[in-house]
Order: sequence, then structure tokens, then C-alpha cells
Amino acid sequence: MNPRSYYSNTPALHYSVPLLGYFVSGKKMCVKAITIVAALFLVAPATAQARDVIHKGDVVVVPLRGEVASSLLAFLRRAVKAAEGNEASAIIFEMNTYGGRLDSAADIVNALNQTNIPTYTFINTNAGSAGAIIAIATQHIFMAPVSAIGAAAPILPTGEDL
Repeated sequence: MNPRSYYSNTPALHYSVPLLGYFVSGKKMCVKAITIVAALFLVAPATAQARDVIHKGDVVVVPLRGEVASSLLAFLRRAVKAAEGNEASAIIFEMNTYGGRLDSAADIVNALNQTNIPTYTFINTNAGSAGAIIAIATQHIFMAPVSAIGAAAPILPTGEDL
């Protein structure tokens, strides 16, 4: 018996795997997998760059997530300035926050009151405390079906109401 024919008939060496709806075996599978991975590396940077460019008339979506603090204020100011500089048609703040610092929320409200671009808030999950104050400062508020807004009473660091 020819050893080559013995190994070529061994079921363990002949396999096929479904790859993107096609059954591919051996060498073809490797070539297709390498091609797909290479294509993903070529496409990924282009899509990441496209999200950072604002054109005239675009609607800018700004995520407001986590604690309301001075870092969020700086981020929001940069986003509003970029939207104004590129003549965006609207700014949507996608919000998910339990609140944070009242002084930062007041500064964010002042920044929102100074812009001429229409502002919207989409409360994706939660807009508590300082987040509710920021949401109320925008011109329109929209909420996801299971989202919540409220509890906007200022609380001192000691836990007492102001």
C-alpha cells in the first residue's frame, strides 16, 4: 500500500468548515481567512476616521456617560466647539449618567445656553441628578422606553440636602 494514498484517505486529514456560508477545506480555507482578515484591517481605519469628521449640516452625537465632572465639561465644550466650527445642524447628547458635581452641571448648562445649534438629549438609560439638569437645558428631550430621569435635588458631600 502506498503511504501517500493511505494518508490522503484518512478522514481526519479531510475536513471542511463552513466559512461565510460556504464549505471550504484545507488551503482554500486559509486563503479565504487571510483575505477576510486583511480586508478588515483595511476597512477598520477608514470607518474610524469617518466618525471623527464633521461636515456642514451633520448631526453630531455626543455621548455623556459616567459621572458629571470637570472632565465631562471639557469634553462637552470641545464637542460643541467642533460642531459650531463645522456648522453642524444639531447636537444630540446621548446620556447615561447617575449625576455628579453640581458646579460642572451648571457650567455645562451655561455652555449649552451659549450655542446657536439646536440641542437634543436622548436618555438612553438614566439621567439622574446633574444629568437631569443638563437634559432640561437642551431644547428637546427624548427617552428610551425603559430609561429614567429625575432626582435632581442637590446634595452636599455630607449627604444632607442643600
